[in-house]
Amino acid sequence: VVLGIAFSFLSRKLVADFIRLFSFLRSEFPEVRFVISCGPVSDETDYTSEIHAMIDREELKKHVSFLGDLVDIEPFHQAIDVSVSTSEYETFGMSVCEAMACGKPTIGYAGGSVREVIGMVDCIAETCDFPGLLSIARRLVGDAKMREQYGRLARHRVEQEFNPVKTFEVLRALYRQIS
Repeated sequence: VVLGIAFSFLSRKLVADFIRLFSFLRSEFPEVRFVISCGPVSDETDYTSEIHAMIDREELKKHVSFLGDLVDIEPFHQAIDVSVSTSEYETFGMSVCEAMACGKPTIGYAGGSVREVIGMVDCIAETCDFPGLLSIARRLVGDAKMREQYGRLARHRVEQEFNPVKTFEVLRALYRQIS
């Protein structure tokens, strides 16, 4: 089972929690792998170094793949089994929505709009509730049928709630009401 996270290397993304998640899951599920797609942020070099040091300390380097900043993120999302968002705050959560559009079960911290984007209560932990996030991840890693079902539900949610045509129609109706 491959868990993935896509983000810019910002401290508010709480990537240390993603690494902790991996460390805990490895003890129960030795075959689990983590994949990271991240773009560098020039004023966050200390945080980037801190995360790499944590991976070294936890002896996870051979089990974590850093893919760098991917321009085309869809193949990344197609290749993972579960998408994770450990962000403390997102204004929308585009990477969350992209993973869901690819039919991937997506879990994470509530983090601003992430709760609203994911929509499934049992895939969300309160921000910084690491034990809650770990519990959700354990269930998905251990249950292939649940991953498949949640992936279908995620894709359906994106198709229904974040469809550009539907969004346009809603906006047009709103503009007509106020004009």
